[in-house]
Amino acid sequence: MPTDPDELLAYLRAHVRKDAEQETDQIVFEQIGVLLGGVLPPRTAAALYRAAADIPGVEEAPDAKDAIGRTGLGIAREDTAHGNRTEWVFDEDDYSFLGSRVYRTKDAPYAKAGALLHSTAEIDHAIVDKAGQVPVKVPGSTGKQQAG
Repeated sequence: MPTDPDELLAYLRAHVRKDAEQETDQIVFEQIGVLLGGVLPPRTAAALYRAAADIPGVEEAPDAKDAIGRTGLGIAREDTAHGNRTEWVFDEDDYSFLGSRVYRTKDAPYAKAGALLHSTAEIDHAIVDKAGQVPVKVPGSTGKQQAG
């Protein structure tokens, strides 16, 4: 994937699966969220952060928390078509992705506006040489370990 944020945004807009019921910018925002939850080269991760910030409707979310209550730098976007607001939170020191929360913004039969629908927390990432291999815990690590 491109590491220039503008090129990356154009690439994602061209390659995401289109949905007549959802605007392309929302689909791209959600795709970036999927990618952020994985292990990425630093330049690609940085480009994703910058690309997400350039999507219309993305705003700061100063009160954003992940599923275990960690706070940091938050950004959010509301999917007005479906009535959901997705918030992402990043570590303030190294900008690593901590997690996300999704809230209802409109009343629905299954949830009232303001209800928490989904929440995640990225606890640990590791890279191993082969499937089934268990990463080695590094004493004193920050929880962002890499093995292999």
